[in-house]
Amino acid sequence: MTNDFPGLVRLRTNLRKGQPLFGHGSLSVYPKPMRLFSPECRGQSSLSELLDVLTVVHPTPHLRLDHYTVPYVGEPGADGFRNIGIVPAIRNSSELVWKRESNDRYSVWELPQTEAIHVRIREALDLLLHMGADLVLLPELVAGPELVGMLSTYLAQRSSARLPTPLLLLAGTQMVSDGDGPRRNRAIILDGAGTEVWSQDKMHAYCFTAAAQGETGHPLGVDELVDRHEDIAVEPRVLVVVDLSPSQRLVVLTCEDFIQEQPHRSMVVDICATTLLVPIMAPKRGEPPSQGWITDAAMNYVRRPGATSVVANSGALILGGEEAMQAWQFAEIRSSPRLTSVWEPVMSPTGGPPVAWLARLDRRV
Repeated sequence: MTNDFPGLVRLRTNLRKGQPLFGHGSLSVYPKPMRLFSPECRGQSSLSELLDVLTVVHPTPHLRLDHYTVPYVGEPGADGFRNIGIVPAIRNSSELVWKRESNDRYSVWELPQTEAIHVRIREALDLLLHMGADLVLLPELVAGPELVGMLSTYLAQRSSARLPTPLLLLAGTQMVSDGDGPRRNRAIILDGAGTEVWSQDKMHAYCFTAAAQGETGHPLGVDELVDRHEDIAVEPRVLVVVDLSPSQRLVVLTCEDFIQEQPHRSMVVDICATTLLVPIMAPKRGEPPSQGWITDAAMNYVRRPGATSVVANSGALILGGEEAMQAWQFAEIRSSPRLTSVWEPVMSPTGGPPVAWLARLDRRV
């Protein structure tokens, strides 16, 4: 390459590392994902072209950004994930353990005896992967160590047998404690071999009001019905940003994080995230297209070109059974530029309601 100055070589090398290239005062400079800039700029043969592919992030004392580049065996194409599976995992509130904690707080845990649920999830994954799912999401607070361990083993076995696996599986979220430290609501992301790729702690505690508890069948009991906050710590807040490939940059925002504006929304936009994975626990939704806060929040993140929000909702928990088991109750996919999502119910051969849904995305619109 002509005029390939040593300084440009060093910068191109840093671009591949996924870390801040440099900083100035309170600002940090990162590379943009490739799909967000024009092909003619990708050669970076001149300084002006190099500046076209950088983004400036404004750090805040209330939020730390951790940015990683993941060595990946398989990676999505430049357009991102094309076949996305959503597995509700549970079917009603009785399939989780709800606990009233001190100081008007609450927690949610996986049932000690979970084999029947695990069998159902494995069946859903078998069917989804046979249908070509390259990304699979489980919703918020439907997991625990046993489920995550089962999913890791399941994927490792399929990978060893050379059976289809997803590029990524978001194994729901679970309440965890690091040693004697405070609880966190933690999302775990596995690769196709069952290895944990990264985790993301929820940054805002949800307030489960007395009214909302009543609407959902009193999962915390009918006595002592008071507003309760999620029994988790949110400080320090850390946003984990992961580059799977030169064109794919992912973040996870759990439920309340998706709707709250501070301290992370501007940072998600500044870092040019291309895919937002959003596990939530939300009540029954209105009929499309007016579906309330989930749709509104998804649209907030896709106003700039290049972003896709993928929401997985443990709404079956709130619905209290198998009624209204339609895809729009459990999932939302919004993107800019606009795409079409064709949803297919994933049915068990033994009958019953759908065990999962598969969205086939078409970006050629």
